Amino acid sequence: MLWFSLSAQINYVNIEPDIRLEGVHHLPLDLDNNGSTDFILIHDTVLGNWPNEGSQINVIHHMGINEIVGELKGHFFPKALQVNSLLNEQSKSWGMMEDNLALYVWVITNGVKSYHGNWRYLTDDRFVGFRMQTDVGRVYGWIRLFVSPDGTYMIFKDYAYMEIPEMQMYTGEGIPVMSVKDVLVEDIFDFGDGRDLQIKFSSPENELVLSHYRVLLVKSSEVKGFDLTAAKQVPAGSFTKVFPGQPYYSLSLDAITTDVNGEVIHAGESYVVYILSVGNCLNNPSDALSLPSSEIKLIEASSLDEDPSQPNIHITQRGTQLFLRTQCKEKIQDVALYNTAGQLLYNISIEGTEILINTDRLPEGIILLKFLYEQHYYTRKYLFRN
Repeated sequence: MLWFSLSAQINYVNIEPDIRLEGVHHLPLDLDNNGSTDFILIHDTVLGNWPNEGSQINVIHHMGINEIVGELKGHFFPKALQVNSLLNEQSKSWGMMEDNLALYVWVITNGVKSYHGNWRYLTDDRFVGFRMQTDVGRVYGWIRLFVSPDGTYMIFKDYAYMEIPEMQMYTGEGIPVMSVKDVLVEDIFDFGDGRDLQIKFSSPENELVLSHYRVLLVKSSEVKGFDLTAAKQVPAGSFTKVFPGQPYYSLSLDAITTDVNGEVIHAGESYVVYILSVGNCLNNPSDALSLPSSEIKLIEASSLDEDPSQPNIHITQRGTQLFLRTQCKEKIQDVALYNTAGQLLYNISIEGTEILINTDRLPEGIILLKFLYEQHYYTRKYLFRN
């Protein structure tokens, strides 16, 4: 099934689901949907016109006067272009004398295995650039592919082309920036500032065209009217930047974290959290804003007295050791100790109804104990004395 999306003068097409080519699979591509084939993606295991005992090929075939273009790298082996590679009149054309251009090919001839192509051993998506003749003129575009590191299959993911004839474009241009999902916020400490907040969110399926995320805190009373336009205008210093690269994000904020108005967040005020996804395409980057998290209010700093809402866990000091004990059958797990600046002093992955912690190197003063109990994290203050 093909899903079409129009962005400015760019015709972007996402392939859903992705098409996997393996075994013997020839896939004709009518990119401008005018009834004629523009290119053919080919994965095959036989090259009949080569004297070989075995082969595995991943090639692209260009039809008519259509061309594969991009950066300089030989006449038969197109380079695996990364995002933001410029495609224009100066882009080199490959395969003027060949129809099949090798992305990644290996052949065995006379018992010797040889490799060809610039897509060998890649572990991420790359782009093929093209010049294509359409009904309105010659246009530039790209095709995004994944070729397995061993060359045994190829995946066709999406493509785009500029609808205005002869106008340059960048590889990856047209791919929409997606908003993150499941923004969660928890009050995990008791400082009364940004260190209390732990932000969690899931990344979108594809971060290829993403520059970074921005964590935005908005007072609950000011949520009305806060939209993508407002989010993009928040000045540097009033958001926390997070760089992509993980399927799931979890971070704690700094003590001086401010809201979007530049005011240091503090206990007693209700906030919601947004995540702004910022695009990295060089031409007209796009952004996307998440839905808000649930409201959260930082807890006022408490005394050293036991909190009745906390589980019935006793903490006592025995010389230079701390002793945690629960009278219930549930076990204490994953104990960590912090100072009041939020620095980790000690942690241990252990579980039990009684846990003894050697604290001979801890500084005297207030410490915070964080532990997992009944599938929830709790934080307790304790005045430690040497």
